[in-house]
Amino acid sequence: NAFIQGSIRTYDKEILEEIKQKIKLIAESSALIFGCAAEVELKDEYPATINHPIQAGHIERLAKKYIGEEHFSSEGLPLSGSEDMSYYL
Repeated sequence: NAFIQGSIRTYDKEILEEIKQKIKLIAESSALIFGCAAEVELKDEYPATINHPIQAGHIERLAKKYIGEEHFSSEGLPLSGSEDMSYYL
């Protein structure tokens, strides 16, 4: 027996569905090659957190105004941190 656990993060629902299908295909095909069976259970627990553009822009302007543009960077964005905030936005 084997158990694999993880999370999938994407900002596009179609890509998420494609990834889930490929995970299932790879697991089942790999098991079949070795004469085994695979059971794949994928749960949708938290959707991606996507900030509202107008509100995010307002916060960006405030940050640049009050902490200085030299201390603000959008490099490396978007981030996929804990997605439980998606239920609040």
